Amino acid sequence: GNTISNQFGKTRINGKFMNALVGFDYDLTPKNNISGSIRSNGGTFRMENDQEVTSREGDNLIQDFRNEIRNRNQRIGTDYNLDYTRTFSKQGQELALLSLYSVTNTDNDIRQDYLNEGNDPYLLKRNLNEGANKELTFQADYTHPFANKTILELGAKSIFRDVESDALYRDILNSGDETRRIDAFFYEQDVYSTYMTYGFMLKKKLNVKMGGRYEFTDIQADLQGDNDYSLDYDNFIPSIALSYNLKQKHTFRANFTQRIQRPSLFYLNPYVQEQTSNTRVQGNPRLDAELTDLFELGYSTFFKTTSINVTGYVRHTDNAIETVATIDRETDASGLPVDVTTLSFDNIAKNKTYGVSLFGNTKPTNNW
Repeated sequence: GNTISNQFGKTRINGKFMNALVGFDYDLTPKNNISGSIRSNGGTFRMENDQEVTSREGDNLIQDFRNEIRNRNQRIGTDYNLDYTRTFSKQGQELALLSLYSVTNTDNDIRQDYLNEGNDPYLLKRNLNEGANKELTFQADYTHPFANKTILELGAKSIFRDVESDALYRDILNSGDETRRIDAFFYEQDVYSTYMTYGFMLKKKLNVKMGGRYEFTDIQADLQGDNDYSLDYDNFIPSIALSYNLKQKHTFRANFTQRIQRPSLFYLNPYVQEQTSNTRVQGNPRLDAELTDLFELGYSTFFKTTSINVTGYVRHTDNAIETVATIDRETDASGLPVDVTTLSFDNIAKNKTYGVSLFGNTKPTNNW
């Protein structure tokens, strides 16, 4: 027969977050500069959720208990960057070497106490996950202007990313019996890319900037239970930007490019967050990157002390990551059947976003 479940509860949420930055900028010579910084951000997010849970199968009451849930998420991330810039005698000629090391650590602790009113808990669920995301990035960019007002830009970039996750699941009965399960996950993603753009002007009014970027991505994943897998793919990403100037007061712009958005640790991590008695969240380590086409049209003008800028855009993604829900009938620790909803993620959607932005500024008087 049909099962009807009801959950009523009160939730209290609080969080504390922080950001900090320290950096330096030093001119070795008039044409050689070195700079660096350390940026840190993170915080703690806590949730208290006390629920009354009942389930009926037909006229039969199969579940009636209280669930006291305590959820704590902690995150701390630190970025270390060191950059070198060399300028040359020719105006606009520049070489930049960039490096970045980023470390993010996350802890997720979910505690659930199952009890009947007035009694000690008959089941304790303890789920703990420690995750880490480490990224090392190297980038080189070179800009070379020519005498005919054309500009060539070249660059290369590599990103080495390691994701780790260790999970512990504990079910403790009031008899003292305990079941334990552990999960380990390691995900390695290396990205190598190079790009070139060339900018020039036609008939002194139309600025054209054309380019392309090639990226190669190599993925190795190691999951608990011999579920290892590897994947590699490459992308060629074109771009074009047009800008037309009319009477030195009106500027029309048109741009097209593609963007790659690779899934973060939250979407990849196969750790099962048992958030309530019948709700779970689990990442999908086999997610692909999202590839988005971006089209933009813009117009700007100025007169006297006022300027106006209007931009319209369309973003289209064929393999967007969206939430997927599955429902499974399971048997809980007390031997009763329960329908469990698991929320995960997959590349299943086609998303289109349209937008318009309007920006302007004016100076009513010389003092404003």
